[in-house]
Amino acid sequence: MVTSRLEDGIVWFIIEGDLTADEMIPETDKWLSRLDEYCGYITDIRKMEKASSYDKQRMEDQRKKNKTGKPSALLLKDDAMSVIAKIYINFTKAKDTRYFTDPEKAKEWLKNFKSQ
Repeated sequence: MVTSRLEDGIVWFIIEGDLTADEMIPETDKWLSRLDEYCGYITDIRKMEKASSYDKQRMEDQRKKNKTGKPSALLLKDDAMSVIAKIYINFTKAKDTRYFTDPEKAKEWLKNFKSQ
């Protein structure tokens, strides 16, 4: 299940259970017309169980098509997940994406973001 909300100038995507493109893409699309309302995104994958490579590719294609210029933070449940996050960031060339285990540090990074 994927839900999203605007909180303190940041869009939060919360993923619980299996991640599918059919759930994620509509959630991301609804924020495209509201770009001036937020500084970036936090994608909370602490409760995500799995995502197929097909769904990941569909979501990546969507991300490339709808570039917003906004930074993105991945919220992980532990440092062990950082290996997967590093691979994702390098593979997708998501230069304005970082990963965190602390939500407060993720929010701080987004609010103080300077493009690389």
